[in-house]
Amino acid sequence: MNRRSIWLIGIAVIVIAAAAGIYSAWPRHVVSSAGTDFGTLPSGIDRARLNLIVVTLDTTRADRIGAYGYPNAGTPNLDSLAQDGVLFDHASTAAPITLPAHSSIFTGRFPPQHGVRDNGGYFLNDKEETLAEMLKGRGYATGGFIAAYVLDSKWGINQGFDTYFDDFDLSKFKVFSMGSIQRPGNEVVDKALPWIDQHRGGPFFAWVHLYDAHTPYAPPEPFRTRYPNDAYQGEISFADSQIGRLVQFLRDRDLYERTRQALTNVRRQLGPPGASARAAQAVLEVAHGSISARGSND
Repeated sequence: MNRRSIWLIGIAVIVIAAAAGIYSAWPRHVVSSAGTDFGTLPSGIDRARLNLIVVTLDTTRADRIGAYGYPNAGTPNLDSLAQDGVLFDHASTAAPITLPAHSSIFTGRFPPQHGVRDNGGYFLNDKEETLAEMLKGRGYATGGFIAAYVLDSKWGINQGFDTYFDDFDLSKFKVFSMGSIQRPGNEVVDKALPWIDQHRGGPFFAWVHLYDAHTPYAPPEPFRTRYPNDAYQGEISFADSQIGRLVQFLRDRDLYERTRQALTNVRRQLGPPGASARAAQAVLEVAHGSISARGSND
């Protein structure tokens, strides 16, 4: 082989390497197996390395969120995510009860199929495959951080999570009531953020559950003062502030562009706050950027 041939081969190798580098860094469209165009990934981000955060909000009315038109809602972070992502006007949950609804979200099956029909007394069978188990099998770190005893690991909803923060001290509660054993959103996020930081090399899947809009309504300051005659709205605004902490953390760690965020309410409050009826309707689901949460199963 003469020098000219070697020189040409060398040039070809350099060109191919450069093209490969440009292709890997160039923003490109993501299309599902069904042909749905999910938009363009940010430069240099591989779909297989995207992180996923699912935030579920209990008993949060759509008509109490600014993005849905409520004035003085005090939900700037939810509103911003809705503007930045995809806002759904109509979404349905499989059950108006916390444990069955989450069991359906994470298995993709209806209560008669997965067998969880109510809070307490029902357990998610370990034969069910959850989203956490599926993602763990694909190399994701998985962490769940919950705010209510109805989602305690004893009910089987923790399947597939490497880390699962429930840890409820039942001795603190004078009366044992499933719905009353809960923790505020700041304690949930306090546990979630260090875990995310630990796994920011990714990919990771985090589930953050907030229960603040559930009775009893006792928002902390300054939300109590901002809504002196509407403690329920104060709780929603407080929960929004915790979502803001989570989003800002992702931005500060350069994770925001590499993380899909999906927010949904599993039980919509019907009637005046505190009413016992719940509608089987989810209120909010958003995904960051041009990548829709619809692509989660591709």
